[in-house]
Amino acid sequence: MTIEISSSNTLYVNRTNAAWPTRYDFEHISGEFFIARIDSIHVKGRFQAVEPVDFVLGSDGKVERFGIVYNAMSGVNAKEGKIWFVKV
Repeated sequence: MTIEISSSNTLYVNRTNAAWPTRYDFEHISGEFFIARIDSIHVKGRFQAVEPVDFVLGSDGKVERFGIVYNAMSGVNAKEGKIWFVKV
């Protein structure tokens, strides 16, 4: 997953290679906390979700990893915690 910066200076991800191609638009909340607004790439509004996201910074001030709770509103994964993506 590659996080990019849009022309409007916001973070986003296009997951075109996923089983359900989706776009994540990140909105800054506070500090290292964001929300991800997720929607279908091919059919807008078909798959919509808003999920909490944390970015973890290293001692150099750069992002080391980010975590997202999928299905947070349903509580399905909220009990198990975030899925973490580590910068490679």
